[in-house]
Amino acid sequence: MRNIILSIFGIPVSRTGQVRGRKISAFFICLLIAIFSWLLITLSRDYTQRFRFMASYVNLPKDRAIVNLLPDSLEMSLTASGFSLLNLKWEENKSIHIDCSVMRMKKDSLYYIPLASVTDRIGRQISSDARVLSVQPDTLFFNFSRKARKVVPVRLISTITYAKQFQLADSIRVTPSVVEVYGAEDEVKGISFVETQPLIVYNADKSISRKVAFNTHNKLVGLSSDSALVSITVDEFTEGSLEVPVSVINLPEGYSIRLFPDKVTVKYKVAISNIEKVNADLFRAVVDYAEIKKENGSRLRVELFDQPSFVNSVRVNPEKVEFIIRK
Repeated sequence: MRNIILSIFGIPVSRTGQVRGRKISAFFICLLIAIFSWLLITLSRDYTQRFRFMASYVNLPKDRAIVNLLPDSLEMSLTASGFSLLNLKWEENKSIHIDCSVMRMKKDSLYYIPLASVTDRIGRQISSDARVLSVQPDTLFFNFSRKARKVVPVRLISTITYAKQFQLADSIRVTPSVVEVYGAEDEVKGISFVETQPLIVYNADKSISRKVAFNTHNKLVGLSSDSALVSITVDEFTEGSLEVPVSVINLPEGYSIRLFPDKVTVKYKVAISNIEKVNADLFRAVVDYAEIKKENGSRLRVELFDQPSFVNSVRVNPEKVEFIIRK
């Protein structure tokens, strides 16, 4: 079979079936040259094809804001050499800049750009030999309003759970905590905060620092930052307890009061890293003499007026104490 194929292409075969190596090499070199020449001629010709390009807008008025949505892409029919078109196929998300300094006024704050008038500029951005035949949409409209700015707080949207024995050891920090919003006056006026994309963490057992993007539903406004850094301090917690003396507030002059018991047990949870910081002086347990009439009994409720910020799940035992009043 191999000999038959070689004979068809005019390549002589020896009696032993061996092909002359030099002639085979020459044949394939000629074949490659022919293919290359065909490609060169074919790709040098002009072709017409449709493409979609991303659109960006430059030279917009700095003192005004757009109140209508502009297309983020443009579909074009263009003619160019095969080389240029092939190159465009390889370029993903190529962006075309629309120069807004050529806008024409239609009425009041409404302006427009007929894209047929700027096809030469567009074509030069695509390729040196590209000729734009048509653009969709064929006209861009710009509706302007006064521009406004204001600073609003950032609101974190999160779902966080912790592994067993682990808890949040400090308040969650969001940086920046505020962000500047700018755009059309009517749009900015209705914004009182900016939300983040949801931050979801399950079974956290160590501190977390994560960048979270802002939730930008409104495309007519811009933000001074596109994301915030969320820092979550997580630590292993343990339970502790200590005795705290109970003091009396609002005691009338000339009166004394005895409490039974005069100390209560305060139970709390604290991060292991802070356990050595806890002592009874950081807590203040009190009963209010003014509550005697409200309680209408022989016991007063114990309340904690002071406690360290790094403890949580604080409980007092007993919750009420008995008392004897003396004049």
